Amino acid sequence: MIFLLQIRFKMKNKTIFQFIIIAGLILVLLFILIHKNETSLIDSNEFENLIQNENVFVINTHTPYTGEITGTDLIAEDWENMVNYIDELPEDKSAPIAVYCRSGRMAGISAEQLIDMGYTNVYNLEGGMNAWKNTGRSLTFDNYDGSVKEFDIIASSWEFNPDLIEVDLGDRVILHVESIDTFHGIGLIDFGINAQLSPGEIVDIEFIAQFFALYDTPKYAQISFYTDNIRIFESMETAGLLSIDETSDLINSYCYYRDLAYHCYFNSLPAIVEYERVAGYPEKVLAVWDKYLLNTSNS
Repeated sequence: MIFLLQIRFKMKNKTIFQFIIIAGLILVLLFILIHKNETSLIDSNEFENLIQNENVFVINTHTPYTGEITGTDLIAEDWENMVNYIDELPEDKSAPIAVYCRSGRMAGISAEQLIDMGYTNVYNLEGGMNAWKNTGRSLTFDNYDGSVKEFDIIASSWEFNPDLIEVDLGDRVILHVESIDTFHGIGLIDFGINAQLSPGEIVDIEFIAQFFALYDTPKYAQISFYTDNIRIFESMETAGLLSIDETSDLINSYCYYRDLAYHCYFNSLPAIVEYERVAGYPEKVLAVWDKYLLNTSNS
């Protein structure tokens, strides 16, 4: 009788022991799932300090090319398929990787893909190159192989001379703007440029002429008359560069996107929405892109 009780006791301990092992494994799995590696979003100061470490691998994911931050190791044009760069990425999955684009959106997508590929230390520049430039930092154009156009511009009495410049699509444009009498501001919103000039100050501004509207501006002055997107689309339709349906699609897409962006901003929400809410709009915009922008290099 005593022997049988001892057997039952041992079996009971074995069962408890097995339960403890299973419970432990479940807790470990839950910890891994809850603490899944995530991208670290850092500001320009933190990003600059980070990439000064030569062990950090720096990736520019913005397409098309609009410049880069000094020290960039990889220009990832295929930013939506980072697995295609596996041979160029660090072999050590714990190696720190810093990614950036123009605004942060493309880099955010690429960063998530790097996390899915097993990299554990991925950092994304918050606000991208736009934020980088807004803090007074500059970009380089080491991987740019197109033509360069430079212009000297004088700002006087809140006017610019010359007030019209002509460039070709894809040109790297360098503006040397000098204020000779008072405070001036110059903004090129589409290029993330917002510069302030004090009297006697010279500001150098660089960007790539990459937008469809700029391509035919020298031939159709009405395109550059307005500064808001809606009237630019309308003036391009008037010039015969867009059809009525294409103009309507672009205006409707822009207005819907703008309304969503304002809603997110004024409600302190992240600028992320479900694809179903914008379904149909991206396809219409891409159709115009494919029809015109992809063919401008051959015209």
